[in-house]
Amino acid sequence: MAREWIDPARRARLEAALEQIRADGAGEVHAVLVARSARRGHVFWLAAALALCLAQAVLSALPHPGPAGTALAFAAALALAWPLSRRAAVRRALTPRADREEAVRRGAEAAFHHLALHRHPSESAVLLYVSLEERRVVVLAGAGIHSRAGVERWEQACALVTGSASRGDAVAGLESAVEHVASTLRGHRAAAGHPPREGRLLHVLEALP
Repeated sequence: MAREWIDPARRARLEAALEQIRADGAGEVHAVLVARSARRGHVFWLAAALALCLAQAVLSALPHPGPAGTALAFAAALALAWPLSRRAAVRRALTPRADREEAVRRGAEAAFHHLALHRHPSESAVLLYVSLEERRVVVLAGAGIHSRAGVERWEQACALVTGSASRGDAVAGLESAVEHVASTLRGHRAAAGHPPREGRLLHVLEALP
């Protein structure tokens, strides 16, 4: 989890809720919060290009900047590009939306497989994945539980997180989403001895406010 985003008491409460779901035996739920889903190495170069264009525009408005003035302006532009590229808002602005969403999907799938949720008996595992910088929340559900519950339940889980985020408390939304998913798992429990099977993960991706 992104530790700075959730205080220890709420983190402990959330982890206890996740453990209780596992103990109930209806399925498994994991909540993953990440600061960002992908590196943005290209952002510095885009910021540098924009800063250099701005420097060029300023120089063109001056009557006689001279070589020293030109060099100083370009050096200042490059120096400005680094702190700019470190700001989340700038990285979002300079990264196409489709690229941000693809990075989040890849991050969520990687987490799903890293946690071995794809191997869950009866495929009743669900991942809630929140990527803070990209402002996206993803629900990944195994094919087994998805076939029993349907896509609407996962869309509702996303809506709980995004709705609370719009009110300034995304953690409360995440807690509600965990309870919502737990209720879904209990209401659509797989039959005893239900064999695991291969299937596609369901993706539901929504934007945080």
